[in-house]
This record gives sequence, C-alpha cells and structure tokens, in this order.
Amino acid sequence: MPAAPPDLNPPPQVPGSAPRDREELLTYFAAFTDFERQRALPTDRRSLGPRRCAHLIERAGGAPAGIVIQVAGSKGKGSTVLALEHLLRARGHTTIAAMSPHLERIEERLRIDGRESSPEELIGAVASLHPALRAIEAEAPELRPTFFDVMTASAVRAAASRGSDFLLLEVGLGGPLDSTSAVPPTAQILTVIDLEHRAQLGDTVEEIAAEKAGIAREGIPLIVEASADQEGRALEAARRVAEARGARLRLVAEDPRIPAGTLVPARRGLALATAALESIGVHPFTKEELSAAAGELRLPGRLELLPGPPPLLLDGAHTIRSVRLFAERLAELRGDAPVTLLVGTMRDKEWRTALTPLVSDPGIHWIATSTEGARSTPAEELAAWLRSEGREVVPLPLDAAVQRLRAATGTVRAVTGSFHLAGAVRSGWSNEPSAPPR
Repeated sequence: MPAAPPDLNPPPQVPGSAPRDREELLTYFAAFTDFERQRALPTDRRSLGPRRCAHLIERAGGAPAGIVIQVAGSKGKGSTVLALEHLLRARGHTTIAAMSPHLERIEERLRIDGRESSPEELIGAVASLHPALRAIEAEAPELRPTFFDVMTASAVRAAASRGSDFLLLEVGLGGPLDSTSAVPPTAQILTVIDLEHRAQLGDTVEEIAAEKAGIAREGIPLIVEASADQEGRALEAARRVAEARGARLRLVAEDPRIPAGTLVPARRGLALATAALESIGVHPFTKEELSAAAGELRLPGRLELLPGPPPLLLDGAHTIRSVRLFAERLAELRGDAPVTLLVGTMRDKEWRTALTPLVSDPGIHWIATSTEGARSTPAEELAAWLRSEGREVVPLPLDAAVQRLRAATGTVRAVTGSFHLAGAVRSGWSNEPSAPPR
C-alpha cells in the first residue's frame, strides 16, 4: 500500500450527513484534501494515483455506460473539453463534463448538457456518493479520496444517473495517475505540453510529455496535438509512449474546416475535439458545422474580452506558451497604446519563465497581486522579481489591485498569470455577456 500523500492541513472526518444546501456542500468538500489549495503538492507521483477514485466509483455504483473522453495536457485542456461539448450538443447528444479548476463558482466543475450545474444538481451528485464515502472512511481509511476524487466521481455518478451519451473528463494533474484515469476511456486527447509541476511530472518537456502520454491504452484512440506550439521533443516523447502502449495514435495540427481567423484556443480545441469524435465513429463534421462552432464557442478566462469601455483582456495563462499567445493577442488589441497589466501567479508554477514574453515590453504598467490560498505567490515577491527585471510595478492586495486596474481608463487593461486570478477578477468585473472568440 503506498504511503499517504503529505497533507499540510489534515482534513476532518467525512460529515455524518450528506450536504443539503450550498453552504453545507462547501463544508462537506472541506473534509477532503484539496491539493489545489496547498502550498506544496506531494512530490511522490504514485501518491497521486487513481486508485482511491476508482474505489469510490466502484462502491458508489460503477462507471457510466456512455462514451468517455479524457483530455490531458499542459494547456488547452479546458478549451478542448468545451469544444467537445459544443460539437456534441449541436448534434443533439447529452453530455456531462468534469472541469478544473473553476473560475468563479464551484458549480462550473460539473457541466450538464452544455451549462454549469446548479447548486442543487451538484449537491445531488455529491450526496449520491455519501454512503460510499462513509463506508470507505470506516472500512478502508487508506483509500480516503481527495477533493478531486470526489469531484470526478460526482461527474461519473451524474452521467450514470442521467444516462448521458458522453462523459468528458479534464485531467487535473499529469494523466495516468490522475483521478480521471479511474474511468476507462473510449478516446483520449493530449494537448500542448509545457514546463509545469516539474517536482511531480519531470524536469524537461520530454519527461512531462512521457508522463502525460502515459494515459495511452491499447487499442484506444489517442489524439495528440502536433501544432507549431508543440515542441518536437515533447511530440516525439509522447509518440514513443503511445506506440509502446499500443494506442491508436493520431497527430493533429490544424483542421482546414475551421475558419483561419478563429482565436488559437478555440481553433486548436475544435481541431482536437473533431479528430477525437471522428476517431470513434461520429459522423464527420462539415465545414459549416465547424464554422458555426468557431463563432459560437465561449471560452471563459481564455483570451476572453470583457466589455468596456475600454474592454478587459482576461486570460489565465501560466506557461510560457500560453503567455506568448496572450502577448500576441494583447499586441493586436493595443496597437501603440500603453497597457495596464494586473498579474498574479501560483508559486508552484514556472511563473518567472512564463512571464518572459511580457517583461521586456516598456509599454506595460505592472500591478502585482496575490489571490487567496497558500499556493499564491505573494505580491511583494512577484513585484521584487519584476523590479529585478527593470520593470516598475505596484504591489497591491487583490481588491485594491482591481480598483487600480479599473481606474486605468487611458490604457488597454489586461489580466494574466493564473486562472485563480482570472476568476477572481471576472466575477466582479461586469455582468454583461462577453463577445465570442474570433
């Protein structure tokens, strides 16, 4: 039996009763280890395995009968899951999607037929697991699930209870050892690989790609992104692992049916989603279908333009490749105008490397902040690094930082660095609908 992963804040016992309202739901979730909120993740990869989630799913009633698609990678996972969902819904299919992390509300992590779940629906999914959770705590405490295990199992039970046609699973960390790997997939997708979580996944893009490609299973389609953004070393490492495991490998760069002007996250997500669905026998998509999807697909927190005036470019970029895309989009929007950029990062990300495409720009006025949680990089630490790079920066608490950004009306305004920051800003910025990505 593997040793239990390190837990900085040992959780209380599973509550005696299932949650009945949203407040009780949040208290209920607090009973489970949440690595997303801890300062340091466990460095023993094997402690992050899917065994606990698989045990929970089995005790709660087993896997759903529908088609399961698992999406791993460093960036573009959420965009790809949303693209899958959009294409399937347009064809009349029912879907359950498990997403992570959430931007504003925990209900975003469970999507039902193209929308985020209501509090009542999420409460019901979690409550369906309660007898199994209590039994595990009493009989097999070494298999006590984590928060992510519970969220994954909730999506599984929702798909099973509703008889959904498709279950779409976004990997949280890594791949083969992630909670989502507890569910046998029908098809799998591997998006762009970047340097991230090196203590858990490996020191190089080759090692990280090999680790994430470990989701590959014999005879199962594995769609691997082969766009210009995918490093050759990562692609080759993923190919070796997939071929060794006997997966039905397919490399996908672009899809000519998708309009060329579509923003990169949506364009690549749609290309991967289309390839995965067609690999399992879904009738091929027409150019008209994909053109309509490109115009309608919303990707919250991914190069999202919130209404102004002036508008706000909001992005959760936290790897060097995603920040490069952010910088390119920012350049398109700003022209010669100055920029006020609010930035906040997670301490376990490669944030110094990630921000490199932006630090040399003398037209950026920097605001550094930090979000809630032990994993957030302190604003003063972020500001000190920016100053060492020759940038002027104002470090502020989150609320004050957002107010300063609001006041910067003579500049192009933008936010980047983490999805946690993007969500915190998005929730209070505007109630107006955002424009679709183009």
